[in-house]
Amino acid sequence: MEAQQLISENLDIILIIITIITSLLVMKLVTKILFRLIIVFVIAIFSLIAYQQFANTNIIDDIQLLYCEGKKSDPVKCTCFVKPIIMDLETRFSEIELEKLKTKKLKINTEFIKSYKRQENEITNCFETIGESSGILEEILNDVKQEGLKILK
Repeated sequence: MEAQQLISENLDIILIIITIITSLLVMKLVTKILFRLIIVFVIAIFSLIAYQQFANTNIIDDIQLLYCEGKKSDPVKCTCFVKPIIMDLETRFSEIELEKLKTKKLKINTEFIKSYKRQENEITNCFETIGESSGILEEILNDVKQEGLKILK
């Protein structure tokens, strides 16, 4: 009888102790899972950076080769998409700076995207003037992805 009375009088304290122990066990389990997720995320980012750095790809030359010179040569895409971006890059950087940038894969990709954003209205207007649909930009994006992933095949 005395044990039941002790438990009923101190039930609040017992529940607090059980809650603290349970919380510590849950935190230990969650931090292990969270730590593993963080490690996987870091490895994925490192792999992407390493791929872009060592894959010997250069988005400017690849796009020019794809649409202006290659077997998939498309004068519309070359004129409306490639040329405005290249002209913007050439106005922002000297020829020597541009050649140095081409060796820095991540930086050149970033600058390419900046130039695309700066010239986006001109690119869209050019495609509309020629009569191409607005979905052509998605087609270009898919082409770029396929060309970039052909190294993995």
